[in-house]
Amino acid sequence: MEYLLIFVLVTLTIGFIAFSLYEQVMRYKEEKNDSTKGGKLPDIETSIVDLIALSMRADGVVSKAELAQVKRFFLKGFGEERAHSLLVKLRDTLKNKHITDIRRQCVQINQSLNYRQKLALENLFLAIASVEPLQKSEVQFIKLFAKYTRITVDDLNDLRCRYFNDSMWNIFAEDRKAEAPHANESNDEAYKVLGLTVDADMSQVKRAYRKLVMQWHPDRFSSKSVEEVAMASAKFREINQAYKTICGTA
Repeated sequence: MEYLLIFVLVTLTIGFIAFSLYEQVMRYKEEKNDSTKGGKLPDIETSIVDLIALSMRADGVVSKAELAQVKRFFLKGFGEERAHSLLVKLRDTLKNKHITDIRRQCVQINQSLNYRQKLALENLFLAIASVEPLQKSEVQFIKLFAKYTRITVDDLNDLRCRYFNDSMWNIFAEDRKAEAPHANESNDEAYKVLGLTVDADMSQVKRAYRKLVMQWHPDRFSSKSVEEVAMASAKFREINQAYKTICGTA
């Protein structure tokens, strides 16, 4: 009788564990399907606004000049009334929404826009990138959008040449030669020159750079001694070199 009771308890325990595991597996599959499918696709206006917001954020700084580029795009493509509502939506998106995967937006773009319209959107992303010094993250975003929306390499290059020459663009080419072994050390030192840690984003880099450039510009030392002018000039060159190293244009 005692063995029978133990057998029943063990059987019930195993059954309970098995049922719990089954529930967990089914829940995992449902979550995985949801994340893969992403649920309902965003509408076309939301998709466009999401992508523009991500393009503006790509270099870490959202500027008035970038917003002016977007405003012209909206006015030309959608008319004044609709452009206004899209700008309001864009400001809300920039403030409250953070996107890490553009595939769902690009699916909607492919379903709703023709090839010429997709090229116009890619052209906007390049125009936004041209406002400030080009960053690797901007190139990656532009290439990713082209990949997901099936824009050809030739068409992307034709658009790109309006804003960036080959040398500027190819700095960030994915197939460039591996960096020298000391590259990471040089990068770390560059951040130190600007008074930053390596996890600083580009907005912090640009603020620190502008502040130090103003502080150490040789013109501010014109009334000082020869030694002080030489020191300021050396510091100024060091700051500029550090900034170029971080931006990948050194």
